[in-house]
Amino acid sequence: MQTQTLPGQIPANTRLLQFKIAYWGPGESGKTTNYLWIKRKLGKYKVSQGFSIQTSQKRTLWADAVWLRTEMDVGGQHLIVMWQVVTATGQERFLSTREFVLAGADGAVFVADASPGREDDDLRSFQELLGFTANARIPIVVQLNKVDVPNSIPPATLAKVLGIPAGEIHPSVAVKGEGVIEVFHAITAEVLKAVFVKVKGT
Repeated sequence: MQTQTLPGQIPANTRLLQFKIAYWGPGESGKTTNYLWIKRKLGKYKVSQGFSIQTSQKRTLWADAVWLRTEMDVGGQHLIVMWQVVTATGQERFLSTREFVLAGADGAVFVADASPGREDDDLRSFQELLGFTANARIPIVVQLNKVDVPNSIPPATLAKVLGIPAGEIHPSVAVKGEGVIEVFHAITAEVLKAVFVKVKGT
């Protein structure tokens, strides 16, 4: 997180906060689909057009990224909050680039694939995310995507595979936009809560 007081033309009680939200998960789980829906549905908050670097097969090669701007009043102070939303490629051969994209993240959305037989991929990717964020201890929201496919992995099953409470799983169908914005709101709320708790404790 970055924070600063804005220049004199903006009221002195206004502060700028900047956060980075990373979408992480196994290959083709739906990270870029989430990203595209966020750009579309939250378009009025965009302060950049965003970019996506893909292979000729339309798979993310490096990352997708866009900036969003929101404003809110908290405790008598006006906050302008800038959100950088990025996705990390899920391709195993680009593990080093995935770690780089995750650097400096304030929160992460783990996008698991509910397609049958992908439990091992989901677990491996989740463990990578936990490993890379162990020192940062950032909030992580778990999204189970593609719950509409035949014989999809139930949330309770994924919870057992990942070793987390079933209530922390957010089902979604990203290609239809179902659950996408709700998950984004969930992670931004967790990031803000973590910051306010930290500030209160200092």
